[in-house]
Amino acid sequence: MNTLETTIVSDCGRFKVEIERRSGGSLQVTAYKWTEEWVPGYGKVAEFWEPVPQSITITDTLELAERLAHEKLRLFKLPE
Repeated sequence: MNTLETTIVSDCGRFKVEIERRSGGSLQVTAYKWTEEWVPGYGKVAEFWEPVPQSITITDTLELAERLAHEKLRLFKLPE
């Protein structure tokens, strides 16, 4: 089972990256985006953190994991 080491949220609050310690000791860096599902004529039916496809990275040090997390967040920067 993975243990959450830290969570880093983007400035806009719509993206986050979690760094988890895996059972073998390595670190897993996963990006998520905030998702809202709306049904016409009804309204919002769900909201949740959805993993970004192909966003998982495995590394060996917390320092490198944090650097990779910030890189991922820069890639998801929303247009102004």
